[in-house]
Amino acid sequence: MTVIIEGHAVPPDFDLTPELDAALNRLARCAKEDTAARNLLYEAFAFKIERFARRVARRATLRTCEFSDVQQEAFLVFSEMIRRWKGSGSFAGYVFTWFPTMLEQAIARLERGHPIGALALDDLDPVGRAETPSPALLLVEELAHLPERELLVLELHVTAGLRLKEIAALLGCHPRTVRRIVQRARQRLTGTGSGSDDSAPARSSTGCIGAAGGAGTSA
Repeated sequence: MTVIIEGHAVPPDFDLTPELDAALNRLARCAKEDTAARNLLYEAFAFKIERFARRVARRATLRTCEFSDVQQEAFLVFSEMIRRWKGSGSFAGYVFTWFPTMLEQAIARLERGHPIGALALDDLDPVGRAETPSPALLLVEELAHLPERELLVLELHVTAGLRLKEIAALLGCHPRTVRRIVQRARQRLTGTGSGSDDSAPARSSTGCIGAAGGAGTSA
């Protein structure tokens, strides 16, 4: 269902633009105190959250939980992420990067017989302390030696499953730039790169911001 946020028509599988990213950030700040804003924000992300939930359910090989339990936990995890978000940087980027891992943690707790699931996420660290982290997240952690911008793009593309044009919109650059970053990272991993030093933060030559935390536009 398409929702309207600050005059933006947000379709179910929306592409993130800098303008929409900023509008979602403002709504997320309101959602910390306003349940109506929280529900509207959830509706905007509902299609993508459902897709994440189905992926998590497939990977988790549910034994005691049903998919309806995963859907309920997905809403609770999303609500918890609104609470945890510090109010700066990109809320959408935060969700796309960490929602799958946090949902996996919540489902793992339910599968082990903990009735509180996502409500116990206070004692979990979304930055990689999952008791059973996904293979994709383990790969990203092992590749921490990559330059920051390449690691960020891999996290968004591999862990969060974002398309290249969505990553480009989040980082404020052209999709071709994101494609080059992905290709360069793959070359490093396979040892086929040119060996040039690309470790400096991204500047105008790439048009991308050099760190996670928000969308920007190239100069």
